[in-house]
Parts: sequence; C-alpha cells; structure tokens
Amino acid sequence: KTTGPHLHFELWHKGRAIDPSKYIVF
Repeated sequence: KTTGPHLHFELWHKGRAIDPSKYIVF
C-alpha cells in the first residue's frame, strides 16, 4: 500500500526529532 512519499519523509524526519515544517518550505 503506497499512500505517498510524504509519509516516509515525515516519519524519517520525526525519527530525527526535527521540525518537518522547516523542511517543507518548497
């Protein structure tokens, strides 16, 4: 089941304990 690459992106960033909002500026 592929819901989208954004899911993996968010999980990866959350794993590093960083704000995804700072990276989702594009």
